[in-house]
Amino acid sequence: MFTFLNGVLLRTLHHWADVPYQLNTMFRSDLVQVALSIFWTILAWYRWSSLRGADCACLWFCGAVLMGWWW
Repeated sequence: MFTFLNGVLLRTLHHWADVPYQLNTMFRSDLVQVALSIFWTILAWYRWSSLRGADCACLWFCGAVLMGWWW
C-alpha cells in the first residue's frame, strides 16, 4: 500500500506539475522531495494515531496544525 500511494503521488506530480516521470529527475526535484516529506509525515501521524486508538486523534490534529503553522 505504501508503494502504491507513493506511486500515485509521483504520478500526480508528473501530471499536475510537469515533473518528468523519470526516477533520477524526480528525486532531484525540490517539489517532489517536499511532497514526499509531507506525505510520509502525514502517513506516519495517521499510522501512529490509528495504533493508539481514537484517543490520539487529537494528537494527530494538533500535529497537522503545527505543521501547517510552521509554513
